[in-house]
Formats: sequence, C-alpha cells, structure tokens
Amino acid sequence: MKTTKFYLSRAADVAVPALAAVIMIKCLMLLILTAYTTLHIEHTLARLDGPEPSMETTRALMRQAFHFAYPRGKNEAGARLPADPAVTEATRSGDCKDRAWWLASRLNDSDLIFAAGKYSATDTEGHAWLFWKKDGQLWILDPIYFTAPVRASKLRPAHYIVETLYTKYGTFGADGSYHAVTDLL
Repeated sequence: MKTTKFYLSRAADVAVPALAAVIMIKCLMLLILTAYTTLHIEHTLARLDGPEPSMETTRALMRQAFHFAYPRGKNEAGARLPADPAVTEATRSGDCKDRAWWLASRLNDSDLIFAAGKYSATDTEGHAWLFWKKDGQLWILDPIYFTAPVRASKLRPAHYIVETLYTKYGTFGADGSYHAVTDLL
C-alpha cells in the first residue's frame, strides 16, 4: 500500500521539471520578442524618409497625441511592439510607446530616435518617448506629458532616464543620461 507521502513525492517529481520547462519557454519567448521588437523598430525608422518636419507641424501632432486616451489597465511591463500607428489613430488611444510610435510615423523623419527607459529615477514602470534634433538643439517629444517639443537641456537630470535607444543605425544601450543621444545625431 502506497502512502500519501509517496504520491506527493511522485507529483513533485513531475511538477518541478514541468514548471522549469514552462519558465524556460517563457524566457525564450521574451528574448525572441525583444529581438523582434528591436529589429522591427530599427527597420521602420530606417524607412522613414520625409523632409524634416517643421516645429509647427510637430507641435500640432504632439497636441493631437497628447489628447489620445490612455488605455485602462495597460502598463509597460515586458517587451512588446508599439501598436500600429493606424490603430492608435483610429482608436485615438495608446500608452507612451504607442503615442511615440504614432508620432514618429506621422513626422516621417528617419533621424528620430525612439527611446525607452523611465520618466524619472523614482518610477517603477517603463516609459517611451522620442528624441529629435532641430535647429542645432536636442528636443524631447513626449506626448504623454507635453503638448509641444521640450528642449532636453531644460529638463532636470532626474527625468528621462534612458535605457535603450532605437535608431535607423541600430539599437544602443545608454547610461541613463540623454547626453548619449547627442553622439548619435
């Protein structure tokens, strides 16, 4: 007669390897999604080819994106592609990643840099925005917090903590400072 202890031991022998396999598969899927996201963003930025947008056009588009609704229950946990700009425009909603991507597509400037990181050093959630060089100045285009471009030099160092920069030339890790961007422009 087998005891309860025997059955629990056999269940653990099966459950532990199965759980380890599930965790390994999830980690692998996250790595693949991250790599795909990086390639997709780089490829799309390289295809943008319009003339440099004017400051007036940029302001108008930022105002429009600023007024998009923020989807309920959405957060920046984990890797995911920004929503297709057509979907963001049709629903007039999106999180920071969706709005920045929509703005990049509308500005159609291949020199834009898509940035991922944190809005401030104390934030626990991720944030996404664009960097743009215009008239010799570095500008932050963040339609979550602003309705117009903001000169990067005017912001406090505790804001816009850069982790990853996506450009038409590739993807770069950053030291947390937006000063790394100036080398890429």
